[in-house]
Amino acid sequence: MNFKEYSIDIESLYRAYLECGMEVTTDSRRVPEGALFFALKGDNFDGNSYALSALEQGAKYAVVSRPELPNEDSRCLYVADTLPALQLLAHHHRMQRQDIPVIGITGTNGKTTTKELMANCLSQAWDVLYTQGNLNNHIGVPLTLLRLRTHHKAAIVEMGASHPGDIEELCNIACPTTGVITNVGKAHLEGFGSVEGVLKTKSELFRHLVNNGKSFILNRDDQYLSKKWRKGYDQSFGLQALSGKGYMRGSVLSSSPFLSMIIQFEGKEYRVATHLVGEYNAHNILAAMSAATSVGLDIESCIKGVEEYCPANHRSQLIEGSKGRCIIADAYNANPSSMMVALRNLAHTEGEHRIAILGDMRELGAESLGEHQAIVEWLAEHSEIEVYLVGAEFGKVASPLMSHYTDASEIMEYLTKAQPFEPYSVVLLKGSHGMALQQLLPTLQKLIGKEVHGT
Repeated sequence: MNFKEYSIDIESLYRAYLECGMEVTTDSRRVPEGALFFALKGDNFDGNSYALSALEQGAKYAVVSRPELPNEDSRCLYVADTLPALQLLAHHHRMQRQDIPVIGITGTNGKTTTKELMANCLSQAWDVLYTQGNLNNHIGVPLTLLRLRTHHKAAIVEMGASHPGDIEELCNIACPTTGVITNVGKAHLEGFGSVEGVLKTKSELFRHLVNNGKSFILNRDDQYLSKKWRKGYDQSFGLQALSGKGYMRGSVLSSSPFLSMIIQFEGKEYRVATHLVGEYNAHNILAAMSAATSVGLDIESCIKGVEEYCPANHRSQLIEGSKGRCIIADAYNANPSSMMVALRNLAHTEGEHRIAILGDMRELGAESLGEHQAIVEWLAEHSEIEVYLVGAEFGKVASPLMSHYTDASEIMEYLTKAQPFEPYSVVLLKGSHGMALQQLLPTLQKLIGKEVHGT
């Protein structure tokens, strides 16, 4: 965004933010006592309608875009548009802490896992602010930055995008001092149009850094990134036997079931044992450790942080049951790139029975039919994997030999009745978040013989 386009008295707004104890909310249903409420507007909601209610619930001030509201309650602070006001406030607050490193992270796959790993590394030595959950968009990034406090020594800002210009906008708000793009692949093609569109948008992070005299961390194994960005980086990583200043090389030792690696960095070699499933996480580990060392953390603390990290939120999460059964829960999101690496990992996982429960990959636009067809064709060549497909897109291309279900509730009903998992079964659960396959987990855990307490 171009902050000059908006006439906002940022000093007055910042004083109000400080008066509110630097507590900000955009949800009128959850208003911390004394908070600053921002009345955001969307296609189907208008926060201005709840501003007075937020004040009644304990907000100290409400930032609104209806000029009549300050006449009803003097605690309403009028601005022409509340979203740019929130973003400008976050930018202004971030600029008060120019002394700390701010690491920007984006990519098609693995950015959240990389962010969590990075936070675990840096937290070994410092108090770190980092993106919570999936607050990585034009609203989430400002809310993350507004949580920055004097005790924080570093910040990690995850940046998501679904359209060209999204990353540039987030960079203008967060002003990262370094950054990493995990990879470039097929995702959100509805908004980007092509993989080249994805590359151009993700590269907005590197372009911002270079234009502002900063450097970035390069994944030299990614064919798109390594071809486009041959210079401008101080550190890089990969699995190849390459050289160069600041290059961190990884070698996979094992992934049965958990990933273990050898890391080579600055002339020394280190062994790393993780709680992550899948060789594809090797690049996430290298990205996290490279970023952490780039801002001054020692390699030993990085290794400790990686080894202590236990995945959650259905991302590369291994759930073990009885009689050798287990679930690889990776149902938070899916696109063609992440789906294929998950399936290849399943094909190489030890187990007498390999089962894939796959949900539709969303937001692929005109490429959707072809990408789902490619997955089905790959599965047809791997008869060792028993396949359950879920969703309308997979339904258009499903092989007659593959089981297909319309939604999560239908396959849940089947699994509950059939109880198909024999001993030594490995079950992959993968699909876009909107397919709600995570709802299957309590049922799946019972079916593999894991004792479940609650849901």
